[in-house]
Amino acid sequence: NINKLDKNLNRGIADFISGMTDRYAINLYKNIK
Repeated sequence: NINKLDKNLNRGIADFISGMTDRYAINLYKNIK
């Protein structure tokens, strides 16, 4: 099912981006402290 694969890919990309922004925010927070 191509639709399911596409949904999983989008979820993976979203998780990857949110993980990167989370790390960036944590590093920023540590630098501010």
